[in-house]
Amino acid sequence: MERYSIADVESLTGIKAHTLRKWEDRYKMLIPHRTGTNIRYYDDEQLRTLLNVATLLQNGYRISKVMAMESPVLNKTVAELMTNGELSDHNIAYVNALIKAMLAFDEPVMDKTLTTIFIRHGIFDAMTGIIYPFLRRTGMLWTTENASPSQEHFASMILRRKLLSITDGIPLSASSDKKFLLFLPPDEWHEMGLLLSDYVIRKAGNSTLYLGPNVPFNSIETALKLYKPTHLLTFFRTGSESAAYVASIKNMLKTHPGTIALICSDSIAEMEKAPKNIRILTEPQALEKYL
Repeated sequence: MERYSIADVESLTGIKAHTLRKWEDRYKMLIPHRTGTNIRYYDDEQLRTLLNVATLLQNGYRISKVMAMESPVLNKTVAELMTNGELSDHNIAYVNALIKAMLAFDEPVMDKTLTTIFIRHGIFDAMTGIIYPFLRRTGMLWTTENASPSQEHFASMILRRKLLSITDGIPLSASSDKKFLLFLPPDEWHEMGLLLSDYVIRKAGNSTLYLGPNVPFNSIETALKLYKPTHLLTFFRTGSESAAYVASIKNMLKTHPGTIALICSDSIAEMEKAPKNIRILTEPQALEKYL
């Protein structure tokens, strides 16, 4: 049994900690366990129940009605809403469904949910409106400081496999004037943004060379010489390493002056210092606009 602190539950469900405490007192439901030092924690089943509660509340149900539901009724109500397309907020419901499937290592449900999301919303809108919020809640999108739990690796690999398969279905461009070299710099591992960029660029009819995560800069230099891209595209977190990464890219561009680097980062300082052949993209939509 996994243990989830009240802060973990707040992060995963979007339900504030003070609200959880209030429900505990008012409805005598979802009573958390206690450690030997009297600290609250929730188990897997309680977390799944709270994800269902959050979905129904986001779609207009009153908390008193939801708390009166037995667990089978609660599960059935959420499932029927999603199946029948009656949700007023599909995004939150799908985020919660993905989290539940991730926690249970339920690959069939996660695969079916992802397929439904991509068909209903399209790849780009599904990624920006549903998958990115899911990744932010579960800590996968940008965080690399700590080792991820096994559930996060499970979800990440399924997403990666899906995106690679979808992108692989796009015919290769034989006549594009634009060639993009995509990579993550050393010690950058979370590649969902890079995979989405690969899809967007190829969907627009451009050529890509995808190197993936944790690529040494000397390998990038080799690819620059042989592939001769018109553009580089990379992601990195704002932090102490970012200045060194920008410096490395600037040095590479000195010997490849015709190449433009697209750096996906939310650092305003880097944006202000960027030369003309380096563009800072602060959101996924900026790549679509650039293309």
